[in-house]
Amino acid sequence: MLAVLSLAARSHSPLSALAAGFALPVALSDRIENFPQETSTALMAYLRSGMDNLAAFLAPIGKPDSVSDIDGLRVTLSDRSIIHFRPSGNAPEMRCYVEAETADQAKQLLEQGLDCIRAFGQQRGLE
Repeated sequence: MLAVLSLAARSHSPLSALAAGFALPVALSDRIENFPQETSTALMAYLRSGMDNLAAFLAPIGKPDSVSDIDGLRVTLSDRSIIHFRPSGNAPEMRCYVEAETADQAKQLLEQGLDCIRAFGQQRGLE
């Protein structure tokens, strides 16, 4: 923190200007409550079972480019945005995290991700 404050003082720039210079992505997250752990487990198994399943699940959102299976399933899309699906370890919830270039893109990506999770749950009999 001191290094950032020192840089701001030396450059005579506000912290907001320094942060803007890094072009950091906008990150958002949300969750679907009352999403049974059995359904979360089934969703994660489906997504992890092959790129065809993952691509079909993400078709309304974008094309998967790369995947990390650490702490859920983190997918970088072809437009470089990121969507991360993660079941709760201790509650009946399914979480979705996103990163995108702008706030509007992040909000849209989050809504689309949650919609895909809901659709999967509805296929499994959740309302």
